[in-house]
Amino acid sequence: MDSQISIEYGKKPKVDNEQHIIRKNGCMKEMTDVCHDHFRIDKEQSMLIDCQRLLERNEPLDKPDKYGITLLHIAAAKAYSSVVHFLLQHYVNVDQVDDTGATALHLCAKHEQGLIVKFLLDAHANPTICDRFGRKPSEVCALNSFIRALLLKAEIKFEEKRKRAEQSDDSLEEEREETIDSLSDDDNNNDDLQILFKPIPQKPPLIISQILNNDDDNDDDDDIKMMNIFDEKLNYCTNDDISLPYKLPNDDLALLPEISEQSLLYDLEMRYRQGQIYTYIGDILIALNPFDHLPIYGRKISELYKNTESIVSLPSHIYGCAERLYRNMLREKTSQCVVISGLSGSGKTESCKYIVQHILSRSLSVEISLNMKINQVNPLMEAFGNAKTYINNNSSRFGKYLEIHFSPTGNVLGAHLKEYLLEKSRVISHNNDEGNFHIFYYLFAGLSHDTLVRNGLRIPSEHRYMSHNIELAQLDSARQVEYRKKFQMVKQSLISIGFSIEDVQSIFTILSAILHIGDIAFIPHGSNDGVRVKNNSTIDKIAELLQLSSMEFSSALVTELQVTRGEQIFRERNIIQASECRDAFAKALYGRLFSWIVNGINSYLQPVEDER
Repeated sequence: MDSQISIEYGKKPKVDNEQHIIRKNGCMKEMTDVCHDHFRIDKEQSMLIDCQRLLERNEPLDKPDKYGITLLHIAAAKAYSSVVHFLLQHYVNVDQVDDTGATALHLCAKHEQGLIVKFLLDAHANPTICDRFGRKPSEVCALNSFIRALLLKAEIKFEEKRKRAEQSDDSLEEEREETIDSLSDDDNNNDDLQILFKPIPQKPPLIISQILNNDDDNDDDDDIKMMNIFDEKLNYCTNDDISLPYKLPNDDLALLPEISEQSLLYDLEMRYRQGQIYTYIGDILIALNPFDHLPIYGRKISELYKNTESIVSLPSHIYGCAERLYRNMLREKTSQCVVISGLSGSGKTESCKYIVQHILSRSLSVEISLNMKINQVNPLMEAFGNAKTYINNNSSRFGKYLEIHFSPTGNVLGAHLKEYLLEKSRVISHNNDEGNFHIFYYLFAGLSHDTLVRNGLRIPSEHRYMSHNIELAQLDSARQVEYRKKFQMVKQSLISIGFSIEDVQSIFTILSAILHIGDIAFIPHGSNDGVRVKNNSTIDKIAELLQLSSMEFSSALVTELQVTRGEQIFRERNIIQASECRDAFAKALYGRLFSWIVNGINSYLQPVEDER
């Protein structure tokens, strides 16, 4: 079968079991020739629903058919990312082989499904398994060099882990034998026996930046310094390393003699292999996320595009796109707009940062440090609006629209931010492999011990809203250092933009209260399914932080007030209704806090009168 999936339809079974689902979704004929995306999406949604029904009936999700093919094989080959995600969440065997010895990794590599390859590798799929023809997944994707490179890199890492594990086992066995020999020599001297162990060496923590004072527990913000628009300490390359790749002849794919999907993909791949992640197609700039830190950003590169008369003489770049916007605005005297779109993890947030970075460095401002304030909006909103998801460690969970106002001469007058569709539900619940909003983790790492005690905060995993992802909630030394730095950067950004120290402290107090709200528990009370609060001490702490009445707050959670014809009627909530009320309050409180921060940013960055 050469790792192809081609299953003939048999007689349809009476129940929609796993074998029928495999048959229904397994035909791979003309898979690459499907013309309508909506048809593929409908098929993907149908398969996802079928898998969910299997799970509801407690039927296995990784049971193979007579050819050894599983649901994961089908979903991986057809790039049904939602189905693959669902199956991996429920711990199917990621290395299951069919009768040709092919794993799901073989199939998605063969059909060039790069995102699925990444999914499977993140789920610890074995990239060294060979099919019956002796081929690894990296050897069945001869045409796609990016996927091949990804798999080869995974093979190297897998072999390194295997060797380290073997060496660890060997060393443990040697130590065990030495210990036994030592014990046998000293049988008569038991008083001198000691249990010896070697501590596991820890890697030095990765410190992202050294902007702030090393005394992180000090809440005194008087010595906080302004960040430069191009802060070299935030770049991952030194000035000597910064350089642009050579300009290639096919910098604008709109000028190709023949434009087709195949020719565009081929040229994009060739450019990517030569270090060119940016490519123009007319006025559109395509950016391929390298998932690495490239030495093509910073003040020197920005000035290169700023001081060049003809931008087209330089390689395609996000700074070039921003420079064209700025020049068009001055030349045409009309507003310009950038729409940044792409899948989660494609680099939209970073692209927005670079565009704002270049435009602000390009122009002067009529107010001292106004450019600096605007530049700090993006990282500040990331802390409160971004979170770790399954495929992106810094995924934006809201939409934003940023306006920067200029004078006719090109000076910055101010800015205005609009936020849309904040995912407030993430505060109370998220998948086990995802995270809450970043700011909650920064809170535990950055607040001083006295402040944590005063706010009643314990370790993150002991708070219900933080306990969905235990691994993320357990702040190891490296995360502690990283989050503490980011916490101080959030404080710095808030104060630099214009928030008072009292405002900043109030923000952290409200965040602490939200975590306590999630810890409220209810127990049955009375004879009508009514409930009362189990842990009144938590209610008291929330009331203290939010300056509420404990009694009124507790009553609002467990009872509901209805007004009918001017008459007030109190109804008791059951345990489900009380829990929903508690979580709704937490979501509303975070949403109002987020909007209040945005409104504060707008009030401090509102356009000022142009001083002509």
